[in-house]
Amino acid sequence: MLKPITMSLAFLVGLGLTTSSVLAVDSNPAELYYASVESYKKMPTKAFNVEIAQAAKAGEAWVKDQSQVALRFVRSSSAGITSVELLWREDNSVEKPSASSVTIIGDGSLDDSVRSTRYQLSLKKDKQGIWFPRKAGKAQRCSRGHNYFSAEPCK
Repeated sequence: MLKPITMSLAFLVGLGLTTSSVLAVDSNPAELYYASVESYKKMPTKAFNVEIAQAAKAGEAWVKDQSQVALRFVRSSSAGITSVELLWREDNSVEKPSASSVTIIGDGSLDDSVRSTRYQLSLKKDKQGIWFPRKAGKAQRCSRGHNYFSAEPCK
């Protein structure tokens, strides 16, 4: 089931991201979600999964929410999106999901040639209810050059 997710401003500011609502920033979020994606650049997840395991041992609650895990992953591995334009999540079950696909589209890159960045994460929940990213990818849409999401650099 595809559904938009909204997060509190305080949570996003805590991650270093700003927006009043994850969904409502762009005038047409569906256009962003369904924008053409040519390719993704694979992102490593191993180091972040170690961080999740440590946070779980410390009893931190964010590790049991797939949207929060995805946002923290993007924040820890991003060279600078400053706002979340869209966060979209698809769970494999309405009740007690064990797998989730999360798409995050961010804006505000420090590189003016990048219009927006799209992150795609596949997450899996373990027996303790902790969410771990298994696969992650990144694509960008350019201000100049290609107007679709791609792993190719912008000009």
